Formats: sequence, structure tokens, C-alpha cells
Amino acid sequence: MAIAQMKRIPGTLIVFGFGAQTSFDAYIKVLGGLPERLIVVEPADSRCAGEVSRLAELDGVSQVDGVLADDTSGLQLVEYNMPGLRGFTAPTAGLKALFPGLKQRSGVQARKVGLVHVVPNLAGLSTPLRVRIDLPGAEPEILKILDEGGVLARAAQVVMRCGDEAMFEGGWGRAQLQSWLEARHFRLENMNNEDPDWPELRLKADPASRKAAALEQKLATLKEAHDQVSATAERLAAELQEAGAARDKAATERDEARAALDKAVVERDAAIKARETLTPERDAAVAARDKAMADLGLAMRMQGLLQTDLDDLRARFQQAEAVRKQQEELLRKLTPRLQEAAQQLRQLQLSESEGTDAERLTAKAATATRAKPRATTARKRTTRKKAADAK
Repeated sequence: MAIAQMKRIPGTLIVFGFGAQTSFDAYIKVLGGLPERLIVVEPADSRCAGEVSRLAELDGVSQVDGVLADDTSGLQLVEYNMPGLRGFTAPTAGLKALFPGLKQRSGVQARKVGLVHVVPNLAGLSTPLRVRIDLPGAEPEILKILDEGGVLARAAQVVMRCGDEAMFEGGWGRAQLQSWLEARHFRLENMNNEDPDWPELRLKADPASRKAAALEQKLATLKEAHDQVSATAERLAAELQEAGAARDKAATERDEARAALDKAVVERDAAIKARETLTPERDAAVAARDKAMADLGLAMRMQGLLQTDLDDLRARFQQAEAVRKQQEELLRKLTPRLQEAAQQLRQLQLSESEGTDAERLTAKAATATRAKPRATTARKRTTRKKAADAK
């Protein structure tokens, strides 16, 4: 099909892996023309790069160099000796059994690109939106990225050329790919199994299923919201009941407080009346109290003076007592000496008395001698003898 003669039809087609030229041309023929917007995600150094470059000369056609993936690291795209057969992972035993003479032909270093580089503005793409995948083994990762990015939810058709069985490690067979898409509301529209080992699936979006799923989702959301509202209503009812109980308790406490206040007012009025009644007695009591306070003050002052006098007398008594004790001690010490002196004095008095008597006797004897001279000698002898006896 000449590029310049291609008919343009409405809508957008996103191609992940250009694949064999014959397969792509057959699909465009089924569509009835080339969509007005075509995005081809294909490594620039692959064997399909020439065909993609020629398509890119048309208006509305663009090429993204790379492979759709989650990260931006590089990978090796291995091309085999079978037309359009290539993969990023090792071939499975089923592929080797299907093609016993399978050999690697070349390898292309491809970069990984994110969905935002392929579809910067999903809402701006013209409809209907179609997706074509021709990268055996890479279909699961590409489909998951498209599903998470919202492309599958807007796609009207998904076309895949895949192995009936998993041909590369990590890939899925036709049945698993079809089941995965049917779970996302796509129904098999046509399957080209001219090559039963490499069928081409065309799955069309099922609007009724999508709408039913949307309604189910909405119903689930509403049910969840209803459950939340019910739970909230139950919680609010419980809180309302608690608030009612608290209100009743507050009302009871308010009534009790009001009754206590009324009682306090009555008691206050009674106290005021009683105070007014007892005012004269209170004044007399106050006067008596003041007089008692004055008497108490005077008594306390007198007590202070008496205490001062008592302290003075106590000090004087202590001094007198000290003097008495000193005199008593002195007297105690002097008593023996006084007794001794008294005894000596008595002895002296006795001696003096005896001497006087002797003198009187002597004088009397002298008188007698003068009267009776004869008897002088005898009386002198007597006087001497008494003196001697006195001694």
C-alpha cells in the first residue's frame, strides 16, 4: 500500500512495536484507512525503522524512540531469523520447539520510555482510540502500564499479535492475555489464526460491561458511603443520647443549684433581720468587749510591772542569799575559833578571879599580921601554900 494513497480515518492509533510490515498493512486495511493520529513506539535502530520513518512523513504521524516500560534504563532487543520475531527476554522451550532452527540475528540497544512521553495529553487524543501491540513477551508489562495510566479505559479497541503460548520468558499466552483484557471490559471481536501459533486478536471495548462495572463501582461507593453514613448516624445517635443524659443531669444540677440559691437567699434575709434585731445587744456586746479589751490591756501592763518588780526582788533575794551564804560560811569557820577564844577567855577570867582572891587574902593576912605579930610566920606559910595550890 503506497503511503501517499492511504485513506485517513478519524481517531487515534497507538502502536507498541511495529512488527512485520504485512501484518500492519493488513490491520490498516481492516480499519479502512490510516487514523488521522498515529503514534508508533519503536526503537529507532530496529529493522522496522525504515517503514516507521516513511510513515512519519505523513501529517499526524509521530515516532517515539524506545519501548514502553516503568523505568528509563536500557535493554537489549534481540531480533531472530524469523520475520517479525523479536523479544527482550530468552525464548521459552515452546518457541524453540516451534522453530528448531531459531537463531539470533541481531541485537538492538533500546531505551525504556514512560507513558507520559508517549501520551502527554490523553484527553486531547481524537476518538476512537485504538491500541496495537506487536512485541511478543512484552505484552503484560505494556498492558499494565496502559491500564494504570487510564489508556485502556478510553480505548475502543486493542489489537495484539501474540503467541498461542508464552514464547518468551515473562510473557503470557493468548488465553491469558484475552482473559486479562476481558476482565477489563474488552470482548473478542475477531481472531486471525491463519498462523495458529501466532494469532492476531482484535478485542473491542464493551460499553455495556464498562457501564455495568461503573455502576457496580458507583453502587459499591454508595454502599460504602451509606455504611459510613449509617455508622455516623449511629454514632451521632449515641452521642445525642449521651448529650440528652448530660442535659438532664445538668438540668437537675441547675434545679438543685437554684434551690440552694433560694435557700441561701432566705437564710441571708433571715440573718439580716436577725442582725437588725440584735443590733443594740451587739453594740452592748461590742462595748463590753472593748472595755474588756481595755481592762485586759491594763491588767497586762500591771502584770508587766509586777513581773519587773518580781524579777528585781528575785535578783535582790539572790544577792542577799549569796551574802547570807557567805556569812554562814564565815560563821561556820569562825565558830570553832570563837569557842576556843571564849574558852581561853573564861580561863583568863578564872585565873584573874583566883588572883584577886589571893590578893584579898594576902591583904587580909597582912592586916592580921600587923595586929598579931606572932602569928605572921604561920599565915605567910598558909598564903604561899594556897598560891601554890592555885597554880
